[in-house]
Amino acid sequence: MAGVRHGRTLAHMGIHLGSERMNDRPISGPRLDTPLRELMTPGVVALPDNAALRAVFEAMRDHRIHAVLVVDRQGGEPRGWVTSRALLTHAATELGLVTAGHVVDEPVVTLEPSATAGEAVERMLASGACRIAVRHANARLPEGVVTDLDLVALLVR
Repeated sequence: MAGVRHGRTLAHMGIHLGSERMNDRPISGPRLDTPLRELMTPGVVALPDNAALRAVFEAMRDHRIHAVLVVDRQGGEPRGWVTSRALLTHAATELGLVTAGHVVDEPVVTLEPSATAGEAVERMLASGACRIAVRHANARLPEGVVTDLDLVALLVR
């Protein structure tokens, strides 16, 4: 078939996702043992839940990212992510009138820096999240983020 590229499958690379999940066996593969501290992008762009959606857009544009972490304005606890998809959904509204807290469209999923890429894949698949906030158990804010694309890049190296 023209235009179709045939490459190695994950199974050919020693990475097993599909059937193992169905049999409750862990996701495995040589690269999936990589700790998240080695994969994460350090730092996180966060805004309070009462920030205008326009501020979310500006943060995404200025930092060239696809999601902003929304935190409780009083306690500072993470509430969720506002993604670029949420901005598309609300693009017809006045961005100055809608707050980030009302538009959170992805849950915060956290793992410790010592957790593995395999654990991150499992959490993403189970939760539907596209990113993992990497933080120590006693920390309020994450020290970094691992996205689904970071994990894909790890698997296809």
